[in-house]
Amino acid sequence: MRARHLIPLLLLLTLPTAALAEGYAPAPVSREGALLRSALVPGLGQIEQGRTGRGALWAGGAAALVASTFFVHMEYHSAAKDLENAEASYRRAVADGQGVAAYAQLVEMQRLAPLADDRYDLRRNLEIGLALWWAGNLVDTWLFRRPDDSAAVGDGAALPGRLTPVLAHGGAGLAWSIAF
Repeated sequence: MRARHLIPLLLLLTLPTAALAEGYAPAPVSREGALLRSALVPGLGQIEQGRTGRGALWAGGAAALVASTFFVHMEYHSAAKDLENAEASYRRAVADGQGVAAYAQLVEMQRLAPLADDRYDLRRNLEIGLALWWAGNLVDTWLFRRPDDSAAVGDGAALPGRLTPVLAHGGAGLAWSIAF
């Protein structure tokens, strides 16, 4: 692995640890500022909102997905290269009239093709998972506020809006209202 690939990976892995450092007090940021930070680095918006645990979760999950995708991509690249080499050997053996060697390469191609396809599918699924994880991070950054935000529920929950008791039709309940 090259150093240029390792540095961003290490930054993503150390972000949760840095966010949970003792004495960390984020400066107040707007919802839009937090969203921009989370768009650049998953979890950074939550950390800047003061929700360091959630920020560490989003950053750690993204780092794990990025690392997994990278390593599966390298496995796919290796399997695809092996398949390409087996195909070239098969074509040479057929052109040279070497039936036994051609058959051996055909068997090797039949073994390598599903392996390369599986690695490709796994890489694609990890990329989709990473995109969904990133989108979830953005939704979490936009919808949920700091626990001490004045618009949050009085008991310290991080949900937007206001939860109020309601008495209607002889029964009691709770109403959740959100102002946009």
